[in-house]
Amino acid sequence: PPSTQPLQSVSWAASDTNLYNPLVGGGLWKDRVSSLANSDQRNLQCGDLATFLLRIETSSDVSGPISSTNTVNFDGDSTGQSGIAFEYIDSATLSVNDPDTVLTTDTVPRITLEQTLHGDLYQTARGQMAYTEATIKIPNLQPGDVVVVRINA
Repeated sequence: PPSTQPLQSVSWAASDTNLYNPLVGGGLWKDRVSSLANSDQRNLQCGDLATFLLRIETSSDVSGPISSTNTVNFDGDSTGQSGIAFEYIDSATLSVNDPDTVLTTDTVPRITLEQTLHGDLYQTARGQMAYTEATIKIPNLQPGDVVVVRINA
């Protein structure tokens, strides 16, 4: 029977920091890592971009268009020091050069990014951690599309 779920899978990973320029971000899905805290990863400096990857695969047996809304929270104490964190998400773009991105039509979906900082990065009260909430919206996906979204923080 045909699927009733428009999204077949949604996956999240970090991009390998050794394989992209940290001043502009980058990376491919095939080069993903499970954590930036891995000892094999290049240490990022203040001002560098950490790139995260969101891979979305739509079901091929549903009718389109399909919209995908994904909310991701970035911890305000990701380094263990309040205020040194992912306060602002620089960009969210479709990685059209990623071999994992497969579009079934010539139309490239437009991605929108909305973000909100919750709490105060420098005044973290006990039990109330600050975080940045990023919502990535991708309308007009087609059945069978696979997209990789590059998120630079």
